[in-house]
Amino acid sequence: MSNKQIALDVAQFLDAPAARRLGIARDDLKRLANAFVAACYEGLGKAPWLIDGEDVRVLMTNQVPARLRANDPLAERGPAAIEALLEHLAGNHVVTQAFEIRNALEASAEAFRDSVRSGRYASLAAAKVDPFVHGAS
Repeated sequence: MSNKQIALDVAQFLDAPAARRLGIARDDLKRLANAFVAACYEGLGKAPWLIDGEDVRVLMTNQVPARLRANDPLAERGPAAIEALLEHLAGNHVVTQAFEIRNALEASAEAFRDSVRSGRYASLAAAKVDPFVHGAS
């Protein structure tokens, strides 16, 4: 997915009432939302409104923590910010797995915090794979 689509999705969320209610600084919220949306598109190959409960578990336990710094102070606010982002998406798209997503988000919140604190997935973000196979020599 293009960086433009990720930026557009994040910008729409940042302007939404669900984002303003959080009381998180805009730059911090932008960083969290960008990590989640980019992980959906790039890590899972899905638009954020097409994920399911299992996708949320994967996102929260390794994909999103890999996009944050070890011991990032945003870890504590991450689950609430992602919940608000998902609430925003449900208001603008058909989210067929909303119940499963909510349950998975709640169940994986502490694992998310632990993963960010430990930084055990931080090396994944640096190891982006180029999906294009170069044929030139």
